[in-house]
Amino acid sequence: MSLKLAMRQAARRAPRQLGESAALVRAFLRSRQNPDGGFQDRAGRSDLYYTVFGLDALDAFGETPDLATLESFLRSLGAGESLDFVHLTCLARCWSALPGKLAPATRQALLKKLLTFRAQDGGFAPTPAAPHSTAYACLLGGEALQTLEAPGGIFSKAWKTALALVAPMNFLSTQSRKEQTKGAKEADECGNKEVRESEPSGTAVLAVKLNDSTTENHKSLIINHKSFGSRRVLRFMEQFRSADGAYSNEPGLPLGSTTATAAVVSVLCELGAPVPQEVAPWLLARCQSRGGFCATPQTPLPDLLSTAVALHALTALGTPLDAIKEPCLNFVDSLWDNAGGFHGHWADDALDVEYTFYALLALGHLA
Repeated sequence: MSLKLAMRQAARRAPRQLGESAALVRAFLRSRQNPDGGFQDRAGRSDLYYTVFGLDALDAFGETPDLATLESFLRSLGAGESLDFVHLTCLARCWSALPGKLAPATRQALLKKLLTFRAQDGGFAPTPAAPHSTAYACLLGGEALQTLEAPGGIFSKAWKTALALVAPMNFLSTQSRKEQTKGAKEADECGNKEVRESEPSGTAVLAVKLNDSTTENHKSLIINHKSFGSRRVLRFMEQFRSADGAYSNEPGLPLGSTTATAAVVSVLCELGAPVPQEVAPWLLARCQSRGGFCATPQTPLPDLLSTAVALHALTALGTPLDAIKEPCLNFVDSLWDNAGGFHGHWADDALDVEYTFYALLALGHLA
């Protein structure tokens, strides 16, 4: 299951929790799509970031937006040449609402630009060629890679994400097909049935074997789940471990954050890597007695983003939610507005599609 689909499936359980209010929420979401096809930010302008949440929130009700104007909006942005990292990943994700509409040339250009945000440690960062990746960027980059993979691509969705996180910087972008084929032949000649992993001078070297559908133009590569990935992904994500046992968005911080910890849990679970056992108790400790999760151990008030992603991560870890279900339901309900949307926290006066989606995600996990 993809990272994006896991959240969407959880949010689809929310309408039952909303009861009679579901119609108001659905109407609010529809009202936030502008005539140009994009969804409104808090100033009313069309924005890719909010469009992602608008699409996902409408999907929870089994509804689609105005697809014709959405396609026009996305095409106006080309291959994201002028976009920053976050909005570039949002452009890739928005195209998933229009299956078959993304031109191959645009897909390749999007992928090429996305890979410019590979950090020197092999993950993703908000700025090109950064020395270290961030946990949030790895999550967004992984989601975008899963979205951009064309049918019949070289790697499966999950393992393309794994390669993005743990392979050396030049593996996907500059390694020649000739070198890949040579390595595959050598592995096949040696009778290797699985990927062999070694790290001379800190660089991962993959030996792969060819499959039976080899063509003249390219050779598919087989990545064995057990031999490559989970150990390296876990080691890679360890750089984000904070001193308190959780995860932070950047390496070396003393305190973890709920959002960063949830992001890392999502990536580890998606790629079949183990999650340290102390992570779930740390997340549960962020839940307030009156409901809602706080962003950090030092944050006094809960918010809807932290609540939704914490519940999503805890569910992925198989953690029972019975003890916090009612307080969290009350917390989410306290943020609803009869205009149909949700506020982000008790001091937030605005309504938007982002927090409305997070409310649906939280309600879906509490259903």
